[in-house]
Amino acid sequence: TPESFTDSTVKVDTAKHGLPREHVLEDRIVPYIAYGLSKSRLPIPVTTLSLIYHRIRRASGCREVEREGWHSIRRALDTDLVDAGLPERLIENYMRWAAGAKGGMVGRYYTARSGFNVDARVFAVHPYLEFWE
Repeated sequence: TPESFTDSTVKVDTAKHGLPREHVLEDRIVPYIAYGLSKSRLPIPVTTLSLIYHRIRRASGCREVEREGWHSIRRALDTDLVDAGLPERLIENYMRWAAGAKGGMVGRYYTARSGFNVDARVFAVHPYLEFWE
């Protein structure tokens, strides 16, 4: 909802019983978020997100790939963050995914330390922020 946004953060609640998380908005994307909030009604339905994704894909000249959609951005970001060497637990925390049992007890108990800026570490290696300039 628009109330979830401040000038520098967004509070993200979950639909699947996860913990809500407040994310820092990277300075480069703040103007786009403000513009989007002024032009759309939130929450945006999944069908609309899909239409927006494919409109952007076509406008950018990217070819259509079967079963690709707006969640593909999360998949690609996850892959790029792993390739950039970020710890998997930090990526899970940033993406708001529950730590899986496959990580053992360290994975189950890992959480960002108080004052530890997960967003800043992700932004330092985030492969897509440059496209917002």
